[in-house]
Amino acid sequence: MNYSNNKLRGRIIEYYGKQGNFANELGITESCLSGKLRGRKIFNYHEIKLMCKLLEIKDDEIGLYFFTEAVDDKTTSITKGA
Repeated sequence: MNYSNNKLRGRIIEYYGKQGNFANELGITESCLSGKLRGRKIFNYHEIKLMCKLLEIKDDEIGLYFFTEAVDDKTTSITKGA
């Protein structure tokens, strides 16, 4: 299952200006953060909790930022004339 991290990326930019600044705050490299945001690596529980603290994400908002399913445009497009 793929997750969309668009909302999380926006929050990172809003609070830290650049992903690299946020990665430094988390204590990971920018390439590691990028891989996690692209779904190549997964965030662990402790990273999610720290990110929520740094980005002021409330517990009831965690799903919106970390577990929103990505929509595949290829499977959801409507064919004209169908």
